Amino acid sequence: MPRVLSFVTILVLLFLLLSSAATDPHPATVPASPEWSSAACPLDIPDDLLHDIATACSPVDSGSDSHSHSATLSRCCPSLAASLHAAHAAAALAVLSPASNNGIAVPDPPDDSEGCASAAEVALRARGVLLPRPNETCDLTYCYCGVRLRRLHCPGPFVASAAGGRWVPANEDTATLIQTECRLPELDGCTRCLHSLYQLRSEEAEGVTSDVTAMDRQRECQLMGLTWLLDENRAHYLHVAALVLRAFMASPTGVDPTSCSVPGGTGDDIPLLVDSGWVGAGSSSTFHGFFLCALSLFLLTFNH
Repeated sequence: MPRVLSFVTILVLLFLLLSSAATDPHPATVPASPEWSSAACPLDIPDDLLHDIATACSPVDSGSDSHSHSATLSRCCPSLAASLHAAHAAAALAVLSPASNNGIAVPDPPDDSEGCASAAEVALRARGVLLPRPNETCDLTYCYCGVRLRRLHCPGPFVASAAGGRWVPANEDTATLIQTECRLPELDGCTRCLHSLYQLRSEEAEGVTSDVTAMDRQRECQLMGLTWLLDENRAHYLHVAALVLRAFMASPTGVDPTSCSVPGGTGDDIPLLVDSGWVGAGSSSTFHGFFLCALSLFLLTFNH
């Protein structure tokens, strides 16, 4: 009888533990690693972003070595860009102090996009993610994919937030529109997100005689809008950010893409970022652990 009571007590305790885990209001998450940063390029690369990059940039077996290599890079670039912009979002949107203590204006730091991209590849390599290299003279992040990690600037559509110390949309209605449109699923949702980002138009582009320069300044504002979304809620917006960036990458110079469909693409064929199945795997493992523990305790109790 004592053995039976002991086993019943164990089962009750295990049931309470399982019930507690099942009713936890916080979803299972992947543990984030400590923030990696340097003075020039602060990056926050948690484990889920690391997994996304490794998945998107892993080799694709398509029969031909050259086609496999190009397929890998076409999948990799948008996902890599979205993940790194998410990792760099806090620095990209940070508001610098407009003046030093003696009242002299502090200039913006120099654009070190290439150095920041190199630092990102070093950080990824140190964490076990080795990015493919297009050739001996061109790195993947900066040269081939064209990822520019820098402090963003878009006068007019963005204003400095006194509370958060970062740049935020100046118009609340525009901010709500972008948040709403960029939450919609699949390519149609991405296209609506793309057009909502076109609402962000730089004041500096007005009166610029060069179409390319004006386009670059508008694109900076659109990238700033994406980065703001990623800083607000990376899990919700990372996948659509990759699709929007893919549309920008596939568009000819000086042309705004009108949709997220790209030539040669097969629809929404970018690997799902922040994959819910992978993130939730911990809860399944926890259940299996409880099950094995219960079985072991049962056998121990039964044999004594």
